[in-house]
Amino acid sequence: MTQDSKVHEIMIELDVPVPMRDGTVLRADIYRPANDGPFPVLLSRSPYGKDLLWDGMLDFKTMVRAGYVVINQDTRGRFTSDGEWLPWKYEREDGYDTVEWAASLPYSSGRVGMFGASYLGSTQRGAAISGAPHLVAIAPITTWCNPDDGLMFRGGAVELGLNTQWGLMQALGQYPKAGFRPRRRSAS
Repeated sequence: MTQDSKVHEIMIELDVPVPMRDGTVLRADIYRPANDGPFPVLLSRSPYGKDLLWDGMLDFKTMVRAGYVVINQDTRGRFTSDGEWLPWKYEREDGYDTVEWAASLPYSSGRVGMFGASYLGSTQRGAAISGAPHLVAIAPITTWCNPDDGLMFRGGAVELGLNTQWGLMQALGQYPKAGFRPRRRSAS
């Protein structure tokens, strides 16, 4: 097999540890061409579960075959990542550390772009504001510039409409991590 034909093969690494500056370990899945590269990196950081990203947002197989490394990471405290889940609190520092980690991978060209919608757009904003040197592009979709003005709060008051629904949905995702098991209800 030639080196050129290996670009069509996809290497998959699951739950790869990504150390943060405070010692917390986040985890990412990496999809990349089988040859050595170097390749630019497309990065997404998600609180919704790194396995859910591929539901219509990005055809990772096409991107890998086009010569990109695609990385999807669970944000701090979510699913496979360690730490405490506090929305927006660590996105700048964790975004910076993750971008620089991705740029340092042996098959990376050192150029990292980010993509994603909703909270994933907010993680991009945090990484961009942090000044991560190897972040060359972001592509946020349907996100906000300041969650404290109009999303989580409005005029200083808690925005109950979204907060209630979004907060409950995020809490459900924490149940397995907290050791809770779903209860079975019987019809009898």
